[in-house]
Amino acid sequence: MNQYDEKSIQKIKEKLTLFHAKDFVTPILMIFLSLGFVVLSLLFIQISKSTLEWGLGIFLLSLSLLRLFMIFHDLCHKNYFPSDERETKTRKNNFQMAEMLEFLNLYSADGWEQGHSSHHKAHGNLNLNDGSRLVLSDDEYNKLPLYQQWLYSIFRFPLLFFFIAPIYIFWIRRFVDGDWVYLLKYGLFLFLLFCIGKRLGLSFLLAQYLTGIIGLSLFHLQHQVNIGYLHPFDLNDHVSKANAELLGASVLTIPFFFNVFTNGIEYHNIHHIDPGVPSYNIRHAYEQLVKDGDIPDKKIGYSQAFFSLFHTKYNNKTGLYY
Repeated sequence: MNQYDEKSIQKIKEKLTLFHAKDFVTPILMIFLSLGFVVLSLLFIQISKSTLEWGLGIFLLSLSLLRLFMIFHDLCHKNYFPSDERETKTRKNNFQMAEMLEFLNLYSADGWEQGHSSHHKAHGNLNLNDGSRLVLSDDEYNKLPLYQQWLYSIFRFPLLFFFIAPIYIFWIRRFVDGDWVYLLKYGLFLFLLFCIGKRLGLSFLLAQYLTGIIGLSLFHLQHQVNIGYLHPFDLNDHVSKANAELLGASVLTIPFFFNVFTNGIEYHNIHHIDPGVPSYNIRHAYEQLVKDGDIPDKKIGYSQAFFSLFHTKYNNKTGLYY
């Protein structure tokens, strides 16, 4: 696996700054469009007559919520609107908008900002595991007591993990973490939906659950596909860290009708090497770097993505997930 040297990394990072947010028009339009998708999906569910229409409405709502979460993710990265928040480590337009939208996104803005920052810091480094890495290395697994190895093997079976984990991550964990302000907003919104109609409230919860399953699956595939980059390295080793971002985060092939809702986050190596690039510019940034020969055009196909869902461990010797 060819790795990037310091000069190449610096060149890539300099080019990516050209794709940082430059105006407010595009992001504002995208927020209104995404909120419009959510509202129209709710209306469709409310007026649906048949089970087929109702199911279609839930599916469309889940995709609309997925798209909105990608915007929420950007806002918490403070990259969505032009701002100096990232440089000054302050909370202004981006974070304030994230707080306004958090009740629709199954996470508090504060919780996501802190937890996701930890994920970016730990990504690709075997010396760190902040809990967001969804696999164990062989060394980590072998150190566990036998009963914990059994429990891990059972729980990490995809049909269990991807259907059960979202319940903990997006609902139970919010109480564990004490996100009370967020929970108050979320509870009031659910109360409003149930006042309009019990079916509407239940449909919204089902759509959120489906969004959680899709989102967790995407998150897994963005980080745990072969050939990856997961090595122990020092926190000051910026070259190894940059290689972990470029080589250890995937670029997924997404169906054309689905990438409207993923909003470009499937070009995940670009997001990791420069979280300052908003998702609506990630694809353009990736294509420019490929065109200039700075990175290869290497996408994960559908079959590889499917089998990668079954990756639960990392072999320290071969450097492969399995």
